[in-house]
Amino acid sequence: MVFSTTFEKLRITRNTIKNWLIFSLITLSFLLKGMLAFGQADGQSIFKQSCASCHSTGANRLVGPGLRDISKTRTEAWLIDFIRDSQSMIAAGDKDAVAIFEEYNKIPMPAQNLSDEEIIAVMEFISQAEPAKASSPVAETSGSDLPIPPTGKPGATSFGDYMYLLIIAMSLFVIVIIHAIYTAQKTLRPEKPPGAYARFGKWFSSHKKFTTLLFILIIFGGLKMGWNALASIGITQGYQPTQPINFSHKVHAGINDIDCQYCHSSASKSKTAGIPSLSTCMNCHKFISEGTLTGTAEIAKIYTALDYDPNTMLYGSNPTPIEWVRVHNLPDHAYFNHSQHVNAAGLSCQTCHGDVQDMDVVKQHSKLTMGWC
Repeated sequence: MVFSTTFEKLRITRNTIKNWLIFSLITLSFLLKGMLAFGQADGQSIFKQSCASCHSTGANRLVGPGLRDISKTRTEAWLIDFIRDSQSMIAAGDKDAVAIFEEYNKIPMPAQNLSDEEIIAVMEFISQAEPAKASSPVAETSGSDLPIPPTGKPGATSFGDYMYLLIIAMSLFVIVIIHAIYTAQKTLRPEKPPGAYARFGKWFSSHKKFTTLLFILIIFGGLKMGWNALASIGITQGYQPTQPINFSHKVHAGINDIDCQYCHSSASKSKTAGIPSLSTCMNCHKFISEGTLTGTAEIAKIYTALDYDPNTMLYGSNPTPIEWVRVHNLPDHAYFNHSQHVNAAGLSCQTCHGDVQDMDVVKQHSKLTMGWC
């Protein structure tokens, strides 16, 4: 009779542990699967965010070449290096990089702040995508007239977010196992005083309100972390690229107190603030050939671009454009008009762009999100 009772308790205990373990493993697998899917690089989204404004997935040419079969014509390592920083490869004399640069009117491809995994994900998306049909031919144009895609890293989710979700999953798993052990011990040896793990499980079982509140906090904490991770996609606050000419706003707008709209004259008249032409620079630098910080080196670049001889004060017939790197870039669906904000709202440049008069190298000061606006 005693043997039969003990065997029955043992059978119940084994079944209880087995059921709890199956339930725990299924729950944990779903959580981990969700985490992996959340953190996995999305080639299609990255392509739309960083590539689609200049490239198609087919063979048709837009601003840059069509990317169909690109994985077959270039090695993976070459593509990663070129996408991440094409200008460095051109400067280093890579034959393929220089050939592409020359073929497409010396229009620079902006450096893309993407990981190897994200670039590979984009390549896989392109190889699987249906060839896109060009809606209309794109006319050849100069680099200064082209939109430059954002170089902020899309989908930038911190490692801490993934670790937080993993800790949540493991905590739930441990709680379930502790409860299963406690139930098993109670069923098999009800007469023996419970151990530390059993007391821990019993405490949670007897404090259901606290356990429920803790569970709710963990769930909402995970949702908040996920929300913050999604909200950070496409934000490039602090982006501070190196420009082809070391132009100091601090010297011009700060020390020399030149008004912003002397150079960016269309800020109060049109949608865009505009990039000043080199002829605007020459209003002063036709007579000032030495800078405050850089001497004659940077001003000489202006003369070279204009094919200007400072000795004879004559212009040549072979000017070349300065390929400035765009700092502020809004999504295609966002409409922004400088003149409305300058005239109707009366906003100063510093409201959005920060204290530019104190910057030697301009950077993106604000988030430029709808919430920030």
